Amino acid sequence: MNKSTIIVQAVKETTYDVNRVATQTWANVATLSGFVLPENGDIVQKLYGIDKQVTNRFIYKGQCDYLVQDNRLVSEGKTFDIVFVADYKKALDVKLRLVVVSCQ
Repeated sequence: MNKSTIIVQAVKETTYDVNRVATQTWANVATLSGFVLPENGDIVQKLYGIDKQVTNRFIYKGQCDYLVQDNRLVSEGKTFDIVFVADYKKALDVKLRLVVVSCQ
């Protein structure tokens, strides 16, 4: 298991087009080091009662004010939405959902 360098992103600005479709601009707010691991979404839903799909988890030893729901993590070219954060005081277990961009 290797540590990864993670970039935490928060919404910088939300704009709307003429059809009221939102487009978000993201800003880098922190760089952290931790472990990104695959996660079984079905087990997470049962243990934590999370309704959203979970694909991965980020284990971070420490505290960070930017690791909150609705922010994003970027690791090795992949983007993840933060779905849930379990705070164990000395470490954070951040539940993630992989962002899949569809080509149209």
